[in-house]
Amino acid sequence: MEIKDKIFIILLFVASVLTISAAYSRVYITKDFLFTIERECSPETENCFGYESEEGDTIYYKILEAPATLINNQCGNDISSCEISCDESIKSCRYIFCTDPDAGKYGECYLNEENTDTPETSL
Repeated sequence: MEIKDKIFIILLFVASVLTISAAYSRVYITKDFLFTIERECSPETENCFGYESEEGDTIYYKILEAPATLINNQCGNDISSCEISCDESIKSCRYIFCTDPDAGKYGECYLNEENTDTPETSL
């Protein structure tokens, strides 16, 4: 094996280790990512997403995007029954309703005829 091949393999290995370390640090140490959570929504007052349940009922929801650090601080490791509250100091914490520009990827929209204005999405 030539010296060039050995250098290439070493550089490839170092680059791989650095990439994996950076990803691990971002996800597990600094928790630098957003959670997307479905929350109950009232179709009488809000423009909600919805889907039909197995029983035939329509389930209405809105999307909450919150940083993982906020969820971890408020709920710990169990987020199944935790109510997350965002305050105005957290810019990346927001509700997404079906009238938002990027709402198409979250589901079918159920517009409230009385509330056709775009709601304020940041909290």
